[in-house]
Amino acid sequence: MKTIEIKGKRVPVPWRHARTMGAIVAEQNIEFKTDVRYGGHFICESVCKSYRPLIAKAPELFVALKYLVGDVSSGNLDAASLDAAAELIAELETP
Repeated sequence: MKTIEIKGKRVPVPWRHARTMGAIVAEQNIEFKTDVRYGGHFICESVCKSYRPLIAKAPELFVALKYLVGDVSSGNLDAASLDAAAELIAELETP
């Protein structure tokens, strides 16, 4: 399982829609507790249907923004960083 680091803590990724209760989960892994009802490592529940895509993409958006800010800060704006962020935004804006 892949993880990203946020505030010194490892966070499992990717996130996805769960089997039930409007929840968001990460993939199952022995390192991260899995809730059988949700079908993965529990992230959140009772999420409004229209917000679920944004919450599920939050880790990817964080990573894209982190790389984009790093590129801009260093003065080396990489087209790949910009493209990755633009693709995520387009995916979330497409109905």
